Amino acid sequence: MPNHVHALLHFVETRHGASLQNAIRQFGPLQKASLSVAINLYKGSVVRLCRKNGSSSFYWQSRFHDRIIRDKKELENIREYIISNPKKWREDDFFV
Repeated sequence: MPNHVHALLHFVETRHGASLQNAIRQFGPLQKASLSVAINLYKGSVVRLCRKNGSSSFYWQSRFHDRIIRDKKELENIREYIISNPKKWREDDFFV
């Protein structure tokens, strides 16, 4: 669907002991190597690219929905959802 994006990110624990699980639910300043930093960098890059290419009206919503995938079955289900999601675009409230 052209009005949102899906992404699967795989974070691994570093040798310094920093893990996504420790950083993901804490509020306050952005935590180094956290999901929030990754999303922030991605959104910023896309906005800069849009502005560079003349699209000054592109904006992101301020938040994002995240989910920790805990097993292979859940990963398979989410992958299938992402693959089939564009077929539902005509049903979306924002379809023109």
